[in-house]
This record gives sequence, structure tokens and C-alpha cells, in this order.
Amino acid sequence: MKKKAGNFFNVLFNSLLFAVIILSSCHKDDLKKENIASGTRILRFNVGQGFDEDTREQNRSFSGKSDIIYQKFSDGMEIEAIIEQDKEINSRINTIETVAIGTKVLAIIIDAYTNDIYSIHQLEVESDGKLSCEVPNSTVRIIFYSYNSSEMPTTNLEIGDHIATTKENIEEYTKDVMRFETQNIEPEDTNLGKVIFKHLFSRVRVCMHYDEGISSFKTTLENCPCATARVNIIKGNIYPNHTNVTIPIDSDEGIAQEVAYSSYKIIIPVEGTMPIQLNITDINGTSLTNKHIIFHGILLPGHSYTIHIYVKKDTGIIEGWKPGFYQWDAKALYEPGNIPSAGDNAFYNTGSSLASNSCIDCPSSQDGCRMIASGVYWDDNGPTWKGDDGNTYTSGLWVKKKSQWGNLELELSEPKVATDEQRNSGDYVFLPASGYIADGEYEGFGEVGLYWTNTPNVDRYGALCFMFNSYSVSIRVAHRKGGYKLWHFPND
Repeated sequence: MKKKAGNFFNVLFNSLLFAVIILSSCHKDDLKKENIASGTRILRFNVGQGFDEDTREQNRSFSGKSDIIYQKFSDGMEIEAIIEQDKEINSRINTIETVAIGTKVLAIIIDAYTNDIYSIHQLEVESDGKLSCEVPNSTVRIIFYSYNSSEMPTTNLEIGDHIATTKENIEEYTKDVMRFETQNIEPEDTNLGKVIFKHLFSRVRVCMHYDEGISSFKTTLENCPCATARVNIIKGNIYPNHTNVTIPIDSDEGIAQEVAYSSYKIIIPVEGTMPIQLNITDINGTSLTNKHIIFHGILLPGHSYTIHIYVKKDTGIIEGWKPGFYQWDAKALYEPGNIPSAGDNAFYNTGSSLASNSCIDCPSSQDGCRMIASGVYWDDNGPTWKGDDGNTYTSGLWVKKKSQWGNLELELSEPKVATDEQRNSGDYVFLPASGYIADGEYEGFGEVGLYWTNTPNVDRYGALCFMFNSYSVSIRVAHRKGGYKLWHFPND
């Protein structure tokens, strides 16, 4: 019996010893797991999004002389551009935007005690504008990550990764990357507030101001510094990869008005000087070439910007071209429907000397011959001009400035077809094919140009004029009763 009792005691002792060893070996792990309760709970969050619009940051963005850029082109177009950080209006509540229903969101649950990733969930903004996320009954915090679209973000983060991990995403500039990190969420917390996503990249839109009315426009941001960026989701840091990209920013077709907006486009900012070129390629369906301005400044991550472009047509580049028509050297305008008669101020000058009234500043016939010999170019797509009939046209003739005329003279020539060399060199000016008045009626808008010289013909009924169309340019004799345009050439 003693032997059996001893065996029983030994077995009991060994069993207790084994249990103590097992309990001792598990104690440390059990302490870790005390914070990960066996149950889970569903948390619901209201969601919104916002850009950093702290006015204290505004002097860092396109400050000083570089925030207003003005440029005048040789075809008469003037562009003034201002890039502004979008500002809050009345309160920060006004800057919070909704997040669309169906937006996909990645939720990374982090154990607040171990700082390890506990779980990763794929969520979607529900029909009531909220997010639902399952978390353990323990202290956690959540990092929400989204492309602000129906595309679910991807990540190479894994369950068990520590927050010190250096794993990163490579994100393209087309993705509106946004992130939000909660404070610690305790097991007893029920009032969780609102998830306000902050954007890691920037966004830019164009607002075009055009006093003639604008229904559509096309622009591009060229030489934008970054096509992609490395994103550390855990820390919320971005590291731009310097590969240039061109971003189109267009408006939608609409009713003509003085102001038109584009939608926002995403841009990956770089902390430093950014010489970004903005090209204007189309206004109201009319293609434009060599219309660009360059910005030097700093775009900040998470900010929203609007580039205001003010476009004007300066008809002063069309040297001396003025509204209205005159009979040769008449003192008053020739009004359509009212044919002037002798004695009227609108009736032509019958004298034999050079012009002394309305045509006094017009070039001489010899000036016109020198101008023809210096080179003339017909253009169907020149500067936009408004005819006296109220319609707009783009056809006319490029001629050299007076300072560029040679000494040769020609009374007749065939114009060449204009190119950007004439449009943009600064050596030429444009004369609209502005038509004329014959027998009290408008004729030839967009097809022919007739401009008086200051030179009469030998008889009292004729005077010399400068006439052009797409196939001929000449100095010719015309009856003084024709209603033609006035013009002049400064010595520039």
C-alpha cells in the first residue's frame, strides 16, 4: 500500500509541477492578450472630408510677386493669372465636404498597447453617410485610408506589423489619397465623433474669366513635378517621386458667361520652388497656340487651390483699327441705311490734296506699297474681332510693323498663309477682314478688308485704298463714296 500511495503522491506532485510550469510559461502571453477581449463590437462613424485652409499658412503658398502673373501676346490676347489657396468663408464647418456614398475605405485597426496591426477591414460609406467598423472589445485606434472613390485602396501592410514598419504604398497623382487617424478608442467609448479625412495630396482647379463670354475652355498644367508618391499609411507621410507629368484641366460645355470653372484635379506637391507651366489650349472651341504662363511657388500638401485666369482681347494691337466706316476723309461716320449726300459731315472730301479730316492719320499709298513688299500673310485663325454687324470673326491679314518695313514698294501681291511665326514674333500686326459699306449696306465681313489711305486720286471722285482678301493684296483706286475702315501705324 505504501508503494501505491507513494506512486499516487508522485503522480500528483508531478502533475501539479507540470501545471505550474505550464501556467508560468503562459503568464506573459496572457498579460498581452488581456487587452484583446474575446468579443468584438461594431462602431459607426459619421464621415466627411476637408482641406487645410489655415490662413496662417497662406503666406507660404505663392507669396510675393509670383502669385500674380501678367502676359501680353502679339496677337492681342492679354492674360492675367492668380493662384489662390481656397479659403474658408464663415467657419471651418463650411470647409467640410461630404464623402460620397459607396466610397471605399481601408480600416487599419491598431492595438493601442502593443502598437501592432490587429486587423485590416475593407469598408464602404453606407447610404446614411456613415462607416461601420468591427473592432475588438479593447483599447484600439483606427487609421482610415481612401482614394475618395469607389476603388478600394490596396496595401502591403499585414496583420501583426508594428507601427514602426517602413512599408509604403506607391500612389499615382490621379488618386485623391486621404487619411484619418482616431484617438485611442476605449472599450466603453460610444460617442466617437466624426471622421474628417485629410487629403495627403493637393487639388487644383481653373477659373476662367472672359469678358466676351465663355462657355468652355481647355488648359493643361505642364511640368508638374510628380507622377507618383510613396505613402506611409501608418505615419501619414508622403515622399514625392520626381517624374514630370502633364495634367489636363478642362471645363464642361455650358452657357456662355463671364466666368467658367473646371472640376478639381489632383496634384502631388513638392516642398520647394515649382516652375509649373499652365497652357491655355482652347477657349469656346477655338484652338490656341503658344498661350502659356509659368508659376513659381510652393504648393502645400493637403491644400486646395484655384487658378484664376483673366483673358482679354486688346484690339490696340490691331494698329489703329477702329469701329465704324467712313467715306474717304469724311468728318463723320457712315451710318448703314443712311447714304450721305453732298454737304453732310458723313459725305466724302472732294479736295485734291492729302486727307485733312478722318483719314489724316491713315498711311499714304506709298506706305501701303512698302508694307505689301515687306510681306503680307492671310490668316483664317487670327485674333478674334467683333464686326460692326455684332458677330465675331478671326480672319484677316498680318502685316509688318512700320519699323520693320523695307524700302521696296509693290502695288499688288498674293498673301502667304500665316503661321505662328507671324502670330507670335512681335514684328507683325493684324488687320481684320472687316468688310465695307456699299450703297448703305454692310458687305464682306470676314472676307475682305478695305482701308483708306490718306492719298486722293487725280480726280475728285477717287482715292487710293488698301484692299485685301485671301488671294490678293493691293493698293487700288476706289470711289470715295465707299464706306471703308480707318487705320494708322505708329513708328514701333
